[in-house]
Amino acid sequence: MNTNTSILSDEYPSFDVTLPDGREFDISTAAGTASYLQNVDFTTIRPIDTTVKELIKIQKNERENPNYLNLVMTLNQFLAFLVNNADRDVFLEKVPQVEIQSWLNYMIQELKRLSETPIWTQTGALNECDTIALTICIPLFSHLAPVELAFDNDFFEVLANFAKVQREGNHALPNPEVCECLSIIVGNAFFVALSKWTPEKAFKKLEASGVLFEYLRYATTPSSQGRRAAQAIRSIDALLANLRDCHVFLFKKFQRGQPCGDLVSAILQGQDGSPQRRPEITSVFQEIVFIANQGDVTEPRHICSTCGLAGETYAVEQKLLACSRCHSAYYCSKRCQRADWKNHKPFCKTCSKTKIDSMEKRAESFAIENYVSIVMRMVVECDKAGLEVEDMVIEVDFALNQDGVDRPLLEPTSLFKIKPRLSYDNDFSKELLPKPPLKAACFLLLFNTKIIGSLALIM
Repeated sequence: MNTNTSILSDEYPSFDVTLPDGREFDISTAAGTASYLQNVDFTTIRPIDTTVKELIKIQKNERENPNYLNLVMTLNQFLAFLVNNADRDVFLEKVPQVEIQSWLNYMIQELKRLSETPIWTQTGALNECDTIALTICIPLFSHLAPVELAFDNDFFEVLANFAKVQREGNHALPNPEVCECLSIIVGNAFFVALSKWTPEKAFKKLEASGVLFEYLRYATTPSSQGRRAAQAIRSIDALLANLRDCHVFLFKKFQRGQPCGDLVSAILQGQDGSPQRRPEITSVFQEIVFIANQGDVTEPRHICSTCGLAGETYAVEQKLLACSRCHSAYYCSKRCQRADWKNHKPFCKTCSKTKIDSMEKRAESFAIENYVSIVMRMVVECDKAGLEVEDMVIEVDFALNQDGVDRPLLEPTSLFKIKPRLSYDNDFSKELLPKPPLKAACFLLLFNTKIIGSLALIM
């Protein structure tokens, strides 16, 4: 790869790539990258494969050779500019799979080699050259083709083993910069995979590879002062928010006795992970444990009030229809609902008013008791969305236990979500979701995920 670039730092004024005919393209710009991809002939020029072969050649006998570090840094920047500046469709069309496969093979061999080095197994640190090599995964995994190849070639199994040998050899977490890098790699792969799979399927693949287990430990690491710290935090928070919402997956893989479930419990008990983790991590882990262990996954959550047909279980989402007024009775069909109306009507009217009054009181108590946690989450979510407190909604749910009895609100952990008000515009009328006064938050009250009312509380 013929390049001409300044000494690599956080800012790169230019990155010129020279073709065999002498033409130069500055791929540090979108226009330069587009022009380069239109003119380069990947059937005769293999910049990634050629560079990888040079790296392997130097690495065999002269790993301390300065050329090795320069080549790694050059490859890192070439891929970063190419991925970040290229149109997504053009990148997938122009860059052949053999080029991506060559890079992936190199990374797999590097991870296997690093898994045997004392500096990694004993201290959880990597030298500068190896750290840069690992960061090459970050830009590549923002495209689907490299992510699909990574899953097909067991890259994440190798990455999980890389983390595992350090955990077993040292027991402590790696240094924050390495944890952030690996967290971003897994996060990028997960979110890109969502263009092809559901969140549940993506999590299932990550869990099967073993890398989700290691990711949960790394997510607890305090932030470094490095330039990737903010990116890692955003990636971790977004991925864990998706994980928290995958209830069926949590019921299967995060119950007590399952590796991921036992790990999260150990982290909350201070037996694993970092005790200096962010409060947001503790909160979402508490929610995950609560959701995963709230009932037997084979027991029906509801039954039809008329015919007794068992409805959805915690493992199978075969939903029944809930009474839209009280949300306490469930039916397998409108026919059964009409047949039961005469018996249900007196109870429904009384239950609805009593339930809402009770929920409003308990929601107010919840807000007071969990004020600090709510405010901290609110600050984070407002910052992410660029909105004020009054533009957000705090969603709290009154779950049922498997016997159908109303559980005390949000016990033993605080189950609540914070979302922009705008996300509810198509679902609720302005009367149901009134605009709260300045610096007040709107609490949206749910019963088994059904909206039943709201109230505004000063934050």
